[in-house]
Amino acid sequence: MGVRRSFIILIYLLASLPLLSQEVEVNYQQEYLKGKDFFRQGRFGLAQDTFEKLTIENEDNPFVIYSSFYYSLCAYQQGYMALARDMLLQVKTRYPDWNQIDEVNYWLAIIYFENGQPERAIKASQDIIGMESEAEQMQRYYLQQINGLDTMMVLLDSFPESYPVAEQTAWLIGQQNLLERDLDLLDSLSRQFDLPFLTEKEKEDLMPKDLYKISILFPFLSGELKPDLGTKVNQFVLDLYQGIMLAADTLNKTGSTLEFTLFDTQRDTSVVKEFLTDNRLRESDLIMGPLFYPEMISQFAYDNRINVLHPYLKEQQLIDSNSYFFTYSALPRTVGKKAAELVLADTTLRTGIMFYGESERDSIMAIQFRDAVDSSLFQLVLSKKILIGSEREALEVLTTGTVVNKIEMEEIELTRDSIDLIYIASNNPGGSVYANILTGVEARGDSIPVLGSRNYIEDNVISKRVLENLGVTMTTYDLINTTDSSFMEFSDRYLARYGVLPSKFASVGYDMMMYFGSSLQKYGKYFQLGLRKEGFRPGYISYGFDYSDSNSNGVVPVIRWDGEKMIFVDRLKEKEIVEETDEETEQHEK
Repeated sequence: MGVRRSFIILIYLLASLPLLSQEVEVNYQQEYLKGKDFFRQGRFGLAQDTFEKLTIENEDNPFVIYSSFYYSLCAYQQGYMALARDMLLQVKTRYPDWNQIDEVNYWLAIIYFENGQPERAIKASQDIIGMESEAEQMQRYYLQQINGLDTMMVLLDSFPESYPVAEQTAWLIGQQNLLERDLDLLDSLSRQFDLPFLTEKEKEDLMPKDLYKISILFPFLSGELKPDLGTKVNQFVLDLYQGIMLAADTLNKTGSTLEFTLFDTQRDTSVVKEFLTDNRLRESDLIMGPLFYPEMISQFAYDNRINVLHPYLKEQQLIDSNSYFFTYSALPRTVGKKAAELVLADTTLRTGIMFYGESERDSIMAIQFRDAVDSSLFQLVLSKKILIGSEREALEVLTTGTVVNKIEMEEIELTRDSIDLIYIASNNPGGSVYANILTGVEARGDSIPVLGSRNYIEDNVISKRVLENLGVTMTTYDLINTTDSSFMEFSDRYLARYGVLPSKFASVGYDMMMYFGSSLQKYGKYFQLGLRKEGFRPGYISYGFDYSDSNSNGVVPVIRWDGEKMIFVDRLKEKEIVEETDEETEQHEK
């Protein structure tokens, strides 16, 4: 385009440049005409040499400006960009009132663009007064070659009124995944410059609807279920589903209709693959599941731009690599980070021991915690994996052992009050890891703070009284507050409908559906666009949700026990958050 456009402009220039009058000496005119002939023939080297002789100011030489301009074009055509630029700048400085100064700025802009200096190019273009249309077309051509949105955002910040800049910025935003776009900026550019905002399909996807189709891919094992009251082999799946349906009944009374289609995956990968060809799945506004092998649906969700929701996702990479994949609970990385924040917030803590289980989830929590607390202010003097069946090793370390401080490579005897913290990153079933550690802490008789996971409470291996006496603090990632009045109400409704009290999975299904179903009704198919701005929202029977930074829940409640009462805390040792009833608040005020 550079060479072709140069000749188009030159036709315009050659038609407008004056011929020498009869009074001017013949040698200047002959040299000038000779240079133009060389230029027309594309013999730019000879033309440049000829014009160079005429660039020296002389009272008998009326061709200084024109020759200087042609000299720069010859240099440009031969690739001497710096020489061409310098001569054009010289013309612009010495002859600012020249009637062809627009062409000077035009070619300066081209040179700056081709030298990778778009900001200078646009500034030069803004000095063009009589060729605005040509200048805008030239800018659009070069700006369309910029594929970096970051570069265009810088240019937009410098030239907020430039149509070509706004146009290319909007186009690049439009090339992004819909969920990654800055829709507020795109909307602003659309209004200011009358640019296309979204495709008709995208507009439709973002508009609220009266009906949302939700597909559930669970291993219902319908062929194996027996019509009796006994516990089923997949009872947790049925509980999860029943909690979802109870929430849907509530939501359908207050907002857009949520319509469900069930797919029995039978815990069989071949069945899941077959469902991926089902048009009903493609037409979904939300997919829940599959509970097992969730990676099988990741590419399908991305290609068809359908949000997928999983209650307990273990595969961190599915969240990181797919903006359409959600999980109800916090991921291990978030839990480990929260635990580290609690430790670092307490400046009295200097040394600690970490025990972690053998599962992948435990390792992720442990690595995140270790990396986050690794500083000059706090040291982990021991990090020990506890295998299933070897849980007693934790007790032996606390009661009889010495450890090697890996930072200073010296042995530390674990005498009373010699360490400041024990962190337990373990989801091993049965709670025996915690039982051994807490037994060790009791036997030591010191005041070591213990920070762990709430999972072991649900195993009922350790009494709440022991947890209270030892001041154990617990991070949680799917906390259902069974002492709260909202849970009591849910429990009564569940009992009335299904004849049994809700299990943990039924509670998760209800809370999950209430949050994501209401988000679907409020924000539409791509509810994440609203959730990013919403920040924290209290849960329905859980502590709360926050999806502003990730597609996994960013809320990790921290609790202690006061008798049978759960207390929320936001520090390891201080600032308790007690949820008072209205009656308690009134008594407190009195």
